[in-house]
Amino acid sequence: EWPFVLKEYKRNNVQTEPTNNYNTDTEAVFKYTSSVIDWESNVDCIVYVEKSKLSGLVVYVKWKNGINSVHHSSEVYYKCPQKVFCCCC
Repeated sequence: EWPFVLKEYKRNNVQTEPTNNYNTDTEAVFKYTSSVIDWESNVDCIVYVEKSKLSGLVVYVKWKNGINSVHHSSEVYYKCPQKVFCCCC
């Protein structure tokens, strides 16, 4: 349910996102991020975290292959908790 809500949030609030190479082809990004099994090994770093109008946070992720993506904090906490921990220290 929340990926749909996050897509709607991002679509309605595009001006609030950082402009540094975040992919506009959301379907390709969702396809790639869904195919990754081990996020800890494939995520380069957490670039930015911001408060969301939804519950939780919006997390901007930089992948080792150069893709940048945006995710709800619950997904990032679940799939790569060590990257979130290192980001917040």
